[in-house]
Amino acid sequence: MLNHKSTKRIKATIEYILVAFIYTVFFLAIINILFKNEINSIISTINLISINNNYNNNEPIKFNLESKNLETYPSYGTQYANLKIPTLNIDLKVFYGDTLAILKEGIGHSSGSYFPGEGGSILYMGHNTNNMLKDLKEITNDTDIIIETSYGIFTYKVYDTKIINYKDLDEVPINRDSEILMLYTCYQSLTFGHTPKRFITYAKLEQTIIKEDNL
Repeated sequence: MLNHKSTKRIKATIEYILVAFIYTVFFLAIINILFKNEINSIISTINLISINNNYNNNEPIKFNLESKNLETYPSYGTQYANLKIPTLNIDLKVFYGDTLAILKEGIGHSSGSYFPGEGGSILYMGHNTNNMLKDLKEITNDTDIIIETSYGIFTYKVYDTKIINYKDLDEVPINRDSEILMLYTCYQSLTFGHTPKRFITYAKLEQTIIKEDNL
């Protein structure tokens, strides 16, 4: 039979566990309220691909000049290009795909958009941090954005910028009417928690140089 001291210890332990449980539930509820969007993004991308920092190792990317299509595409998650904005000292790796793991490494290419040279809309996105696109908001019209791929070099000239809500998908249309590069990042890096605004740079293709091994 338990003595009086043992009974008090058990009661104290149970009370401690209950209090800790209540605090944990309260803390998780606050986290869910503040970071609901981020948590949903993490859950939706739980099955992340591994990042390969080289060009497609399986088969070289080939560009067809007649059809303006890639004959071979990079594997999802692999780097296939570099994005350069000389006036802003930006030089970043471009990966095919836009998972959280990819955006941690460099610029993500939305898989629903076209590739450089294909004649359609291209949607690139990156974090608004010091080592990524923090200075993108300083960009001006007529600035050159250079995309160096394994099959060619493409130069785009900025003609417009916008600050939008992240729900305004009409501002990032994907079509094949003309080759437009849209570079997309969060707006105002000091905002705590979820950032509803996005900064978009629009640039039109100005010059194409296809590499000799694709001719």
